[in-house]
Amino acid sequence: MLGKNITFYRLKSGLSKKELAAKVGISPMAITYYEQNQRTPDLATTRKLAEALGTNLASLMASSPETHLFQHGEYR
Repeated sequence: MLGKNITFYRLKSGLSKKELAAKVGISPMAITYYEQNQRTPDLATTRKLAEALGTNLASLMASSPETHLFQHGEYR
């Protein structure tokens, strides 16, 4: 859920993993781990992610709607 939302808001914002990582102060590999749900960011990092992605903490943590789907190489 969180990983899918991070990916959705990152792509919606037009940010690469490297750009998002720089805004948050973490490594691009950490973004990859979070997006793949291999690791979970702590609360402080999650807040920074939400701010950098232009959303709020509740939206970032919410269950993803079914409209957040990959289709033909694009995130929708």
